Amino acid sequence: MTEQATKSPPPTVLSVSVRNLVAFVHRDGGLSFAAYSGLTGQIGTQTHQAFYRALRQKASYHQAEEEIALEADWIGPDLVLHVRGRADLLLCSDDLPPKVSVMEVKTVAGPLQDTQLKGETLHWAQARLYAYMLGLPAQSGLSHLPSLQTFAVEAYRRQPVRYSLAYVSSEDLSCRILTREESWAELAAWFAETCQAYLLFAQNQARYNQLRQASIKALRFPFPRLRDGQKAFMTAVLRHLTTRTPLLVQAPTGTGKTLSTLYPAIKALGAGAVDQIFYLTAKSATQTVACGTLQILREQGLLLRSAALQAKEKICLCPECFCDTQICPYARNYYQQVGAAIDEGLANEAIDPALCRELGQKHQVCPFELQLDLATYCDVIIGDYNYVFDPRVRLERFFGSGCQQHHALLVDEAHNLAERALDMYSAVFEEETLLQAAASLQQFLPQALPALAPLQAYLARLREALLKTGAGSGQTSASAWSAVESDLRDAQVLSAPSFAALTQKPRQLLRLLGQFVSGCREWLQDIDELEAKRPVLDLYLQALFFLRVSGEFWSAAYCVFARVNRGKLTLRLACLDVSDKLIQVFRNQHAAVFFSATLTPLSYYNQVFCGLARDDRADSLDLPSPFPPENLKLLVASGIQTTYQERQASAIAVAQALALGVKAARGNCLIFFPSYAYLTQLQPLLLPLLQRVAATVLLQKPSMNEASRAAFLAAFDRPPVNGAYTVGVAVMGGSFSEGIDLLGDRLSGVLIVGVGLPQLGPEREILRQYYDEKSHNGFQYAYLYPGFNKVLQAAGRLIRSETDQGLLLLIDERYTRPDYRQLFPAHWQPVYCESLKELKSNLSSISR
Repeated sequence: MTEQATKSPPPTVLSVSVRNLVAFVHRDGGLSFAAYSGLTGQIGTQTHQAFYRALRQKASYHQAEEEIALEADWIGPDLVLHVRGRADLLLCSDDLPPKVSVMEVKTVAGPLQDTQLKGETLHWAQARLYAYMLGLPAQSGLSHLPSLQTFAVEAYRRQPVRYSLAYVSSEDLSCRILTREESWAELAAWFAETCQAYLLFAQNQARYNQLRQASIKALRFPFPRLRDGQKAFMTAVLRHLTTRTPLLVQAPTGTGKTLSTLYPAIKALGAGAVDQIFYLTAKSATQTVACGTLQILREQGLLLRSAALQAKEKICLCPECFCDTQICPYARNYYQQVGAAIDEGLANEAIDPALCRELGQKHQVCPFELQLDLATYCDVIIGDYNYVFDPRVRLERFFGSGCQQHHALLVDEAHNLAERALDMYSAVFEEETLLQAAASLQQFLPQALPALAPLQAYLARLREALLKTGAGSGQTSASAWSAVESDLRDAQVLSAPSFAALTQKPRQLLRLLGQFVSGCREWLQDIDELEAKRPVLDLYLQALFFLRVSGEFWSAAYCVFARVNRGKLTLRLACLDVSDKLIQVFRNQHAAVFFSATLTPLSYYNQVFCGLARDDRADSLDLPSPFPPENLKLLVASGIQTTYQERQASAIAVAQALALGVKAARGNCLIFFPSYAYLTQLQPLLLPLLQRVAATVLLQKPSMNEASRAAFLAAFDRPPVNGAYTVGVAVMGGSFSEGIDLLGDRLSGVLIVGVGLPQLGPEREILRQYYDEKSHNGFQYAYLYPGFNKVLQAAGRLIRSETDQGLLLLIDERYTRPDYRQLFPAHWQPVYCESLKELKSNLSSISR
């Protein structure tokens, strides 16, 4: 027998993060209300400085090194467990050789609580594990750090090993540092016990990984032929996932966007280029498509775990508890009971909200937290954008400080992220919410009311000052703010009736909000009635995030808006440019692919997602439509003006053009207006004309519920009555202009009035000013591009398959202008009609 034949196969290596290992083995008790984050550059300058002041007073050290990567291997039977993570701090003395200790730092959103007096079990376990890992020979590579050039592992092991926990409050800047010591031998024995406790689960996970890898390697594309553009799409996705560089893809309907991103991402997963795949969407319908695509691949032999995430308020089993972890029966003993739920959940390849609710009820655990724990062990995670990009709900376990994994971020319908992300990094504080909280306190905790008085007085003074602003009033934006804020400079931004803006922090307001937040925690504990607690909690959360945005994110890209509407004041800490926030999520670590049928122009979305820095710019790919261009008949009624000033004069012409278009389409139609106000204005003229050619005319209404929307769409399934069809009248940017498929003869025409520009207002004008100063294209960024995207989305409802045919009618003279024509998709072949007579003639030739 040869030497080669006697060699045993290499042991299986399973990687696990420090966080996941200690959470699996050492977490106990119930869910905690406390929200922790790591020591990152985003915690705010004040919090960062407060921590280092406390550190200098508590510990004698020469230098601190942040975010240090450490790793360790544990060799078990037929398995090597590779543990990796990032220690928050290494503190180095000026001795020779230096004395080095590990410190884990946790920032807390509120004031420090009793739970931080001794340190939480999970946090001590993390610090303890890093203290052990620092004494391994593999860490000798730390010598590239200036303060650790003389660090010696042997000397570290011989001395008592010190490790610490630090808790710092971002609310009141208080800090608490706790320290322990033990021998390195004790740490090594504890590490072995921890890994042994994880062994059975690790063995099962390793077996799953082997089967998954084999299935990915054998996986073939599930259809006999590729669609036009699909090969280029998948090749680009795979290349950028491998290099971890961002990519923007404009892929028209019919390209097969979901499969064209998931298939190469799964191949990248199999090759080890990415650790997990996040498929991010804005709508539940798109999540359903992604889940369906994975099922198609599973039918081809793929073994892959996926988790579809649902919002907390939708999946909750005990909504009346308002997520109070002290009284919720699904939170109190979560970590004692979740193990069995995880084992049962991971027996499924497709983990969905229904399964998590079922397991939550069976095992008495929170289904929202359960789906996140299960997602840790899934390969594909499907959910809303906010799980990755929103600082309030971002999944810290995947994207927090210390995360060393590399994820694929597949951002579907990415045009939606542009506006959504601005809201994610903006904060609102409402006088109406304050009044509701005050009413609740008046009834259940009247002794707390005096503490609200300064904040109420501030809002009242600003409201009264705002009501005096506007044209001809003699009051300016700065003078309105000067009623409540001191040391203001002239902001030189717009003021309007009942509106004012400020380009510097409202420091007096922030001081009052800080005082409110400090006292509010005690009030929440003192109110027993859950219904009464809710308005106080809502106000507390608004104030807390307002303070967080001002502390962590404030920059030249922010402005404070104050507006009075229906007698109540609303303050908005508005983000005008979110590119630097988004790029920080994935730069150099995760690969982001932004794709949509409507990313026009690509240069605009590139700047919105990635900023102006040359090194951050994404590559882009603009694919042609796979459908025959002759299937779309595009006419432009270019002799009609629909600007706000001309709407009354052109109303009859618009109504007649729409009636002509509906008649020529000879099938079901959707008509889109830029606003409800315009739709309402045309309704008396339009409806009588439509009713002559349509059996059913449906009007979209504001705030339609799910049942009403379903009934609206169901009307398009009905066969024509006496040759008359269904016509839906809707609003661009609404629920019927995106994410719906009316295939075949369900839709024959789309008619669009106007160019979709956002409503003119001071907030939009400030956005225009900001981009004028930054890149000299303010009107395009604030108005033209967002508006035209709505036009493209509405038009995209028409041709959804290679057999679909239909009429697209655009009504507005501005479509003849070069700045609009250059945005037209390449497959659009417009026919311009200067008059109704010309329009009627061209429509007649089409209908024949």
